[in-house]
Amino acid sequence: MKKYAIVILTILTFVTVVEFSIVMPLGPQIADKYNISRNSVTYLFVGHSLMGLLVPIIGYLGDKYGLKKFIIISVMFFTIGTFINSIALTSTGYFIGRSIIGLGFYAITSLVIVYSSKIISYNHLGIVSGIYKFSFAAAMFAAPIIGNYFISHFDIASLYLTLSISSLVLLGLLFPLREILGENDIELSDIKKMIRKKEVLLMIIATFMLSVPSVFFFNYLSTHLQDIGYSVERASTMFSIIASGSILTSIAILVISDKVGKLRMARVGIIIAAVSLLGFLFNVDLIIVIAGVIFGIGYDTIWGLFFPVASKMYKVGVNSYIAILSMSMALAGIVTNLAAPVIMENWGFSGNLLISFVAVIICFVAFVKATQPFEDILN
Repeated sequence: MKKYAIVILTILTFVTVVEFSIVMPLGPQIADKYNISRNSVTYLFVGHSLMGLLVPIIGYLGDKYGLKKFIIISVMFFTIGTFINSIALTSTGYFIGRSIIGLGFYAITSLVIVYSSKIISYNHLGIVSGIYKFSFAAAMFAAPIIGNYFISHFDIASLYLTLSISSLVLLGLLFPLREILGENDIELSDIKKMIRKKEVLLMIIATFMLSVPSVFFFNYLSTHLQDIGYSVERASTMFSIIASGSILTSIAILVISDKVGKLRMARVGIIIAAVSLLGFLFNVDLIIVIAGVIFGIGYDTIWGLFFPVASKMYKVGVNSYIAILSMSMALAGIVTNLAAPVIMENWGFSGNLLISFVAVIICFVAFVKATQPFEDILN
């Protein structure tokens, strides 16, 4: 049953990340469909992040009443949201649909890794994380290809209908998983005490800062590349190039993270991501390609190991703790989706890159300080 669970959760990760990633290369086309400025397209995604603020409630309830139960509920939200977007005719309809998708996505992100940490020992969690990371990277690699196919042969509505049907099938496949109860004695007071801990506050900051490039960089990369002369297809290809670095990362996590230390590997990933961002300041094809691959390696190394490492920092209330970090990620999404259009309008893509670079550096400092007391158990 463990293998079955990992397989289903891996496929679930793929489907949800395809939706999350596909709006990045298709941002300009989504803006055109709903007749809004391309520089303002991220306003349509604010609701997706806003709903993520509710994830701690789901995390708390999962701890109290069972993880499987709330994974299923989260997939229901995702299925409903994608269906709404398949029939949405206005930007308001799309906003509502993607908001509901956001609640499902952020809950699934936190619940899947916590569920896995309950059925897999930490010594082997790196292998499972590598599998999930491979699924994540494969989804990022496939998303531009899938998006281009649907835009060329069908439309955005058909794309979301396909995602809705896929998640509905996965919903049925989740029911055979065994239920896992969290810490039944956890109370809201315990969560409040946890949030006051220095290490938890630093991890919240690290999560927030690590999420900044997801909007400032990824959501505007396609617009930037099209502005400097790339075609839609060629700009979308850059996302697949970045995802190729992510695929290499997933293999590395799978093969060596348990040997060299997940914490060490995560820290190195942050440094690589920060340095490679600077390559996008040069509008030179070769430099952009190289920077894209290296950024994919660095950024997805830290994301692939961030939650597995965090899940072992505490033994009590771990699902609520991960949910709190997911809330920080969602809060970052709200702030960045509101701020990025303003920065892009006034300072261009270079301004977005600078903010992303500074954010990743701050993430590194916060992450190192937060994990120092746990180095013996996290490496």
